[in-house]
Amino acid sequence: MKKTRLFLGTVLMLFIISLLAIPALAAEDGEESNQEREGIQFDFNDLEDAPWAEEYIGKMQSKDVIYGYDDGTFRPNAPVKRIEAIVMAVRLLGLEDEALSKPSDTALHFKDEKQIPSWGRGHVVVALENGLFNATEDKIQADKPASRVWIVQLLVRALGLEDEALEQMTSIPDFKDVNTIPAGSIGYVNVALEQDITAGYPDNTFKPNKKVTRGEMAAFLDSTNEDLLEQSGAVTVQGTVTDISFEQEIDETESTDVEGSITIETSDGDKATYHLPSDLIVQYYDRFISANQLIEGDMVTLVIKNDEVVEASLLNEDQVNTTSNLIELEIKVEDEEQEYKLKYQNKKGKVRAEVKSESKDQETKLKGKEAVAEAEEIIQQLALSSDMTREDIVTKVLNTLQIEEGQYEELEIKIKFTNGKKVDIELEDEGKEESQDNGYNGIREFELGVKLLDDQKLELKYENEEDKVKAEVKRESKEGKEQYKGEQAVETLESFLDEIALSEDMTKDEILETILSELDINREDINELEIEIDFTNEKEVEIEIENDDDDDEDDEDDDHDDDDDNDDDEEDDDED
Repeated sequence: MKKTRLFLGTVLMLFIISLLAIPALAAEDGEESNQEREGIQFDFNDLEDAPWAEEYIGKMQSKDVIYGYDDGTFRPNAPVKRIEAIVMAVRLLGLEDEALSKPSDTALHFKDEKQIPSWGRGHVVVALENGLFNATEDKIQADKPASRVWIVQLLVRALGLEDEALEQMTSIPDFKDVNTIPAGSIGYVNVALEQDITAGYPDNTFKPNKKVTRGEMAAFLDSTNEDLLEQSGAVTVQGTVTDISFEQEIDETESTDVEGSITIETSDGDKATYHLPSDLIVQYYDRFISANQLIEGDMVTLVIKNDEVVEASLLNEDQVNTTSNLIELEIKVEDEEQEYKLKYQNKKGKVRAEVKSESKDQETKLKGKEAVAEAEEIIQQLALSSDMTREDIVTKVLNTLQIEEGQYEELEIKIKFTNGKKVDIELEDEGKEESQDNGYNGIREFELGVKLLDDQKLELKYENEEDKVKAEVKRESKEGKEQYKGEQAVETLESFLDEIALSEDMTKDEILETILSELDINREDINELEIEIDFTNEKEVEIEIENDDDDDEDDEDDDHDDDDDNDDDEEDDDED
């Protein structure tokens, strides 16, 4: 079934559609457009009970992750039951079809398996198969309200970050009520905070045992969805629409898909064009419009995977810093006497920040507008750009924060630019980059061989092990051949590794896209390609493309399409 037909069917069957008059937010030359856009709002008759949650509820509805009740309510302030949360997590992972295919009489080795409703048994099976449960759990307690700490553990496991959680069990988070967090959950809370799945309350408590409402669950899921997309190789870009167009294609069944393209210009002047499905739902706070209603001059945040827009948000330029070329910035500096942390986000029409400075004698914490003002002043002084080297970025940060080289124990810098480029730097021991068994920027060996359809060839080889560094560069084209080794090759390859800034937590697709972008190579121009990388943490990555028929071998990062409408047979009981 084609996407346009599916989209209309799903919306008409599952949601009450209301049409809104949403004026265009921006147009060419800064003039407001007179065009009105028909907005799609996935509405319930009780969302005024939790207006802050409308955008999250609408977005998760649009992804078929959460549904309401037969009486037209969503009950956003009602506690979410554990079985509901499990079903939602499985849907978020794109495993709904797999769950529905499980026999409803599948035996489950839980003491209370008879209390598991038939509509959720398949989801419990899939959750077990995908490691969403604690190994020691012997009960589901399906109807029990889910607590914050229970939800955190569920979603951290859904992200595949349980190992990271186990490594952080002895790092105690800074909450006034930290003693109420179970010891075995500390690591999960730390990871959830790092991944922005959740945060503490304004009074600096975490409230681990507080019941999570259905509205809060929608917000939890939205944050987790961002992490899942990033894990799959998606990147976030932000800028102004400079061109948008759609073409209608007719297939053999005579149904139509309207496919389009969108070009945006980021604040630093970069332009890029992406494929844009016309039926993609575009978020504007708690409202939604279809992508074919975007116009030139709109300010947008786009999530891109394989050159296609998979998520989009229309922004109000009055609410975001349109001059900043940063979507996210995190800085952490530590030494024996003090610690400094800065966290800044500027995306999807929202600007958030937190600044913390702590020493033996004084502690300062800034949040809200005060933190945003402080962070944006620092960002202006930093004047970072996506074409800067890692060394230049480190120097800028240290100079801006008035920290001398070698006068810190740990330095962490994470940056996401509006053009999609990411930088992740971790330094320790007086500014020496952390490594294991030698290596450079976390890489022990790097090999690349590529042959293009026009017979151009490039070979890169780099090895840094046991205090020995070797490198070789070969190029071949119609104009001739070029080959060099030794110091020149080492400098060339290390400069290249600085620019691409690969890390062991990147997916194959993300690694491939980063390398091809830096080499200015299009996938469709490749005849053969091989990449082999050995990271210093022992992770090995191999990517092959041959005859332009096979994309890189990272099928595990493919999107899961939930293209089948879901039956609502037992929706009167719960989420199904």
